[in-house]
Amino acid sequence: MTSKEAILELIRSLPNTVTVQEVIAQLSNNFQELEALENREKAARLVESWLEEKSGYDSQALPGILEGIERNRLASRPRFGSST
Repeated sequence: MTSKEAILELIRSLPNTVTVQEVIAQLSNNFQELEALENREKAARLVESWLEEKSGYDSQALPGILEGIERNRLASRPRFGSST
């Protein structure tokens, strides 16, 4: 179903007493929900691509990242890898 068909179906399903403003508000809500769904799907595909990546970059980069975090830390939290 195309977006146009979905909009027409929504409009046809509304009671005759619905105002134009109410139709516009409902369409706006539907578009916002659709955009949020598309963003979640894009984020899920991105995470899946990260999980499928096998170059070893993450295991090479992580030690340097942790070292930088430890070197520049501002809190008195326990260090990475320590049990206390």
